[in-house]
Amino acid sequence: MNAEINNFLDVMYRTYTDNAKVQHLARERTGRSWSTMPTTSFVYNFFIYNSIYQFDWKTSLDKGELCHWHGQDETDVKLDTSSAKEPHNDGTQQEALEKFMRNICRESPELLAVAFRPISQLDDLNGSWTQISAGQRISEADGRDFFRRLSDLGCLVQSAIETQDGIVPASKSNFKLIKECRYYVYHIRNNIFHGSKSLGEIGDKNQKRRLAHYDLFLRFILNLFFLCHKKSPLPEVYSMLVTDDPPPPNRSRRKLETQIHISQSARRYSKPGDRQLISWIAEHDSGIVSQPRANSALFYPSAGEDIVTPTIIGLPHCRNFYYYELLIRALPASFIKGLEESLGTEIETQKTEYEDLYLFDIDGIRRTIHWVHRDIRSSFRRINC
Repeated sequence: MNAEINNFLDVMYRTYTDNAKVQHLARERTGRSWSTMPTTSFVYNFFIYNSIYQFDWKTSLDKGELCHWHGQDETDVKLDTSSAKEPHNDGTQQEALEKFMRNICRESPELLAVAFRPISQLDDLNGSWTQISAGQRISEADGRDFFRRLSDLGCLVQSAIETQDGIVPASKSNFKLIKECRYYVYHIRNNIFHGSKSLGEIGDKNQKRRLAHYDLFLRFILNLFFLCHKKSPLPEVYSMLVTDDPPPPNRSRRKLETQIHISQSARRYSKPGDRQLISWIAEHDSGIVSQPRANSALFYPSAGEDIVTPTIIGLPHCRNFYYYELLIRALPASFIKGLEESLGTEIETQKTEYEDLYLFDIDGIRRTIHWVHRDIRSSFRRINC
């Protein structure tokens, strides 16, 4: 394999594996963000697939150079067009790619089962969520047929696993199933690219679940292509792609690296239900940012001793915490100890006439609790936030 072919395959493989690792999202300038999964993943994978089937891979490997179906290599490429009216359309090129992969699978019969293995874990492929809305290019029956065929492919892989031979034959009938599923998914791609679906329709819960399965099927084809070229390991197929309600994107970046909780000694300073509240917010807050702005702050007038829970909840958002309380002049040492245990860090104390400062670092970012025992209005006048 020459350098040009190998370089192209490396670029496509890295792009494919990178796309499998990420959760795509859109973010406004205000910081509000929301998931664009699985639509963006599906579009990215189709770009990769489109880039791949533009080449005649049999001829490319025979000649030792990338050969396009179109352009300067067109006269050199001989495509079997006996059953095609348009010898160089996308559908014919996709069929040629499948024929190329089928020939390799005949020589290495284990590849098909390896590439499609996650399909055996799919279930409820005839549920009400699979019902599509008919459009210009696809009908309700087409949608039912796709999920039925997907189920049939899953049964083939499951049978290979159970018999322990690990082989799904590269038969004409099996690749016909793949071709028919691919043909349907290609029409889904056209609907998205041509704007046949509104943003509201794409964001529908069942539509997102169907798109996750279309994306999943496209990954299986890409898996097989890269296996045919001895590219591994294959990226993991995350279960979130086929759940009813995929979790918000990029959650690992939004969560604090430091594990925060209410320690036993700090519970006396928290209210009943605070632990459940913290857990719920950590699971559902889609507005958390990874690095709070320099002057970001939380203000809590008449705070009493209710500091632990607001501080924990505000950590991903704020660097400064202003708690105002005229009646309590100083926080007890037991409170500071409990707060240190909850935050998992040491706290530095600085006292002034009207304000006590408690400074600590979380994830390498300095946070400051301002325990203010003066009128909040006079305090506001000197704060630049």
